[in-house]
Amino acid sequence: MVGEIIGGDKISGWMFDLGNTLIRLPECKCEEGAEKMYRYLAERLRVPPNLPELWLNKRKECYERAETDHREYPAEHVLKELLHELGIHASHEVITGALDKFFELEERSYTILPDVHEVLSKLQGPKVLVTNATYSPLIRRLVERFELTQYFRDVIISADVGVRKPHPYIFEVALNRLGLPPNEVAMVGDTWRHDIEGAINVGVIPIYVGDEEHHPHNVIHIHKLTELLKL
Repeated sequence: MVGEIIGGDKISGWMFDLGNTLIRLPECKCEEGAEKMYRYLAERLRVPPNLPELWLNKRKECYERAETDHREYPAEHVLKELLHELGIHASHEVITGALDKFFELEERSYTILPDVHEVLSKLQGPKVLVTNATYSPLIRRLVERFELTQYFRDVIISADVGVRKPHPYIFEVALNRLGLPPNEVAMVGDTWRHDIEGAINVGVIPIYVGDEEHHPHNVIHIHKLTELLKL
């Protein structure tokens, strides 16, 4: 099956998704995080008491828009825009401090998935991390905390690139970092629309990791990361 999908080509490089592929996504701590962010801002600025609700609504609106147009709406820009609409100016330091508070509880809850270090250390070829995320500092801290930096040539985050998977451009950026043609690169991820369809659309070899059994015939399906070592 693998030979048929790859068409005889060797996998020379790898793209990996992050959330629920290498690390487990925790339950959203959005309401608690919004309250922590509000208290941080209230100590520094005159912000209305309904700021948490306004912030969560705006984030939801931007997420829904992003799922349609595949643009990324970085958290820094969204918060700055919200405060501007309220007639409030905040420095970059205050914006990032507030967002650190918002993501603080969620950040503590991430855990690394089994066998990640074993697999990444044994897989041959250059690797890049390609992830959808609105707040780059959080992702870079997680990559550092779980000691993943050593395996990746680059960490490509949608908030930095400006578009989200499955937009072709973020995959093209990853291919450029790898310096390899699409048919020699595999994308490993757990979401059909973002990871798998995005990979197929640019000619990258799609590898779905997860338990969903209904998948196209041209997708390699694995249930755990260690199966990559047998490809």
